[in-house]
Amino acid sequence: MTKIADILPRYTQFNTIIAEISNRRSIEFSQQQFVADFYTQFNNIQSFEAMLIDLTMQTKLERFKTFQYLYDLTFLTQSR
Repeated sequence: MTKIADILPRYTQFNTIIAEISNRRSIEFSQQQFVADFYTQFNNIQSFEAMLIDLTMQTKLERFKTFQYLYDLTFLTQSR
């Protein structure tokens, strides 16, 4: 099963690409590939629900570690 920590960094990238496409009013081939792959992998709402349920069932410490990992992955990667 896909974990929420696996999808959020890609979702952040997806949102960035969508914003770029909206501003530029054009799409590059690599962006089109990413959007298509993202949709293909995560178009099932039940997998999203399962990830969220899994996250809410974690203990506070596990949840903190997940959020810390996501924060590090998102903000430390962007600052490079």
